[in-house]
Amino acid sequence: VVFDFDGVIADSVGSIFEWFQHASKVFGIELPINSISELKQSFFEPYPEFYKFLGFNWERDLDAIFEEYTNYHSTHPAQLVEGIDSVLRSLSELRNVRLAIVSSNVQSVLEDNLSYHELDKHFDLVRGVNKDDGNRLKPDPTILLETLDALGADFSDCVYIGDQPSDVQTAVNASEVRGGGSIQTISITTGFATRAKLEAQNPRADYIIDHPAEILPLLNIPKN
Repeated sequence: VVFDFDGVIADSVGSIFEWFQHASKVFGIELPINSISELKQSFFEPYPEFYKFLGFNWERDLDAIFEEYTNYHSTHPAQLVEGIDSVLRSLSELRNVRLAIVSSNVQSVLEDNLSYHELDKHFDLVRGVNKDDGNRLKPDPTILLETLDALGADFSDCVYIGDQPSDVQTAVNASEVRGGGSIQTISITTGFATRAKLEAQNPRADYIIDHPAEILPLLNIPKN
């Protein structure tokens, strides 16, 4: 079972909006969004293009943005999506289930957050990005493919859980690259996209849910 991080494990919409407010002051730009709801309405991936949409000079300031982002989030851990910790605990206790994270968030930020919430013990592999991964961000499937290869997983046995249309597209792209089966997808409304946006996306997830408690029944796993 592969999870996205922001909006699925971390309830990070608010904290990311606060980061953009902070970064706009540091880099001297005026954001075109003024609220969390406007962030959710306008958000898209890959991240570099969204930064440019907000007014950041991504190419010129990449090193400075990366350093500021990492330093900021080292002291501002995100809160968890309600109920996700018990789901992860239940899954990690199963011998035939392996857990991973594939995220466009920074690797060190993922590791710090997971350690802070004592969730790192549940995951076999955590894959975020580093400064030079600009061409490997979702919906590019490279990091997802590398993760599944490292776990020795067959596509037919995999589920990818995300909060954005780009997560579904990443899974579809991975299946198209390799062929021989498709990755099942679950979209959850706890993150950046509304249910309406997730239902309207093409391709659409196999399942759309509103709460982490719905994950285990979809995987035919009883709750503890």
